[in-house]
Amino acid sequence: VTLTTTNNSSSWSTFWLKGAYDYTITRLSSTINTNLTVKNQGNGDILAIDEAGAALELSGITLNATSNRDGLYSSGGATLSIRGCKANFTCGSNDNPIYRFSSVLLERCSVTKPSGAKYSTSSKCFMNGSAKVSGSMTIDVPDYNIEVDGVKVTGMNANNVGGNDKVRYNAESNILTLENVTFNEIYTKHGMTKDFTIRVAGTCSGTRSTGAALYLDNNSNTTITSTDGTGVLNATTTSTNVNYAAIKVYQSGKQLTIKNCTVNAKGGYWGIAGFNGDEKLLIDDTNGTG
Repeated sequence: VTLTTTNNSSSWSTFWLKGAYDYTITRLSSTINTNLTVKNQGNGDILAIDEAGAALELSGITLNATSNRDGLYSSGGATLSIRGCKANFTCGSNDNPIYRFSSVLLERCSVTKPSGAKYSTSSKCFMNGSAKVSGSMTIDVPDYNIEVDGVKVTGMNANNVGGNDKVRYNAESNILTLENVTFNEIYTKHGMTKDFTIRVAGTCSGTRSTGAALYLDNNSNTTITSTDGTGVLNATTTSTNVNYAAIKVYQSGKQLTIKNCTVNAKGGYWGIAGFNGDEKLLIDDTNGTG
């Protein structure tokens, strides 16, 4: 979607929100990439929100904002929440990408250019150290080093990976929750260094003809568990290749713990396997077959 204010003499904002209400700009579905491009070719801001007590939330979108003035602007001290978004701001050389909000919350995203910039409630703008951020700013989402059926888990889709409300990820606890989902492959990458948990609710099943259904290449220990002990994880690979297993741990010296759940791992050759020979498997209060 592209919105453009074309009157070069206009000081109006492309979006002008009036009233002490809660406003949300979001995407309709987590499986749809929503790119919102907003250009103000006059002397107005990209978005202005007037009233104190108002709240603006941007959620799960990519925002490309260009203006000759400020980007997102509050004249009355509204609050701003940006959750799981990407944003590129290009503003006037002395103007602010985000300005005069009483508070700004970034969740599942951060300022990457200039790196480490933070919002100052006293200066009412983003600061890079002691310098005001002006002219341009970039917000991006983290990549959490997990893929589910080829879909990267990021700050943009972590609350609903795949769009079926059955897979979600909590970055703070490093827990991937599966709920009555059928999948082909869950792949964790060696860039993950914090101990990782897969929490199973209901019956979850992964099946592949080549490779592992659960491919654990994270550089940390992994636990498969459930909250109440009733979760079931079925992992299957039909390949008889000696290099493949239904569940495979690839990082040297790391431990897979299966606890308080049922795991059925069925491979044409291996059910559960390591790669280097020094990986560890701990089974604790668990039912299963392999």
